[in-house]
Amino acid sequence: TAARPNATATRPRSSLLLPAGSARQGHTTGSARQSHTTTTRAGAAALPAPLKSCSYRGLRASSVIILALQPPLRRNGLEDKYAGEMTTDKTTARFWFDPLCPWAWMTSRWITEVERVRDITVSWHIMSLQVLNQDKMDELPEAYRARVATGEWWQPVRVVAAARAHHGDEAVGRLYTAMGTRFHNNGEGQSREVFEAALTDAGLPTELVEAAYSNEYDAAITASHEEGIGLVGQEVGTPVVAVPGADGREVAFFGPVVTPAPKGEAAGRLWDGTLLVAGTPGFYELKRTRTQGPIFD
Repeated sequence: TAARPNATATRPRSSLLLPAGSARQGHTTGSARQSHTTTTRAGAAALPAPLKSCSYRGLRASSVIILALQPPLRRNGLEDKYAGEMTTDKTTARFWFDPLCPWAWMTSRWITEVERVRDITVSWHIMSLQVLNQDKMDELPEAYRARVATGEWWQPVRVVAAARAHHGDEAVGRLYTAMGTRFHNNGEGQSREVFEAALTDAGLPTELVEAAYSNEYDAAITASHEEGIGLVGQEVGTPVVAVPGADGREVAFFGPVVTPAPKGEAAGRLWDGTLLVAGTPGFYELKRTRTQGPIFD
């Protein structure tokens, strides 16, 4: 998994939040220790600090993204490699997310930009860092154990699950955008008021906020989570992409971790490269140390 941002790197104002009154918190992964400073709005619960692309040595892949691309592929700039395979139909990208993960948010902004410059459509799916980590309590940092123990990490994804159940798949992407903007870009933290505001932003009834405090949708969340994580396994960080390989079968791998999210044709070129490496039999990994935190622009 990618390394955490350098402690001295400049962090944006809207970076994720630590609990109110906590000026600095460090986390250790292996032999490296990093720290960062954040604040939170009064009354809002702090979001998880970004750890190795929402993963921790014990946290595993605590909000995995999976872009499960389903054939037929479009040309998308890969004229030679895929010339015999591509059609004019759109590619569907299935994208699994937990609204709390900042790196999932970064990649989601990239893939929505790709929709503008390539013939793809995104199908949004939910998963849960709570489900990933509730059986790993002895491996988690203390602050994360508390959040898992209280079930705090269930809340945002439950609201998204309720939106899907009552308003269909199309509502999921709208609500994710509204939640992510408030959580990550605006730094508003996690609270009932923030959930209600995001629902309003997405054109959805605020009554759906009650799902945050009920287990009614937990089985559906877990099923969606297991479908996504089943493509990649438990031993990776986030984000994770699954695309058609050279033989047409899905190939899943870690990445792309990117900040800031590329715009315009730069987003399209990253998409093209994702398809290109996925078409290479035996391809497993590209990696370099990350020196910058998420930039929410």
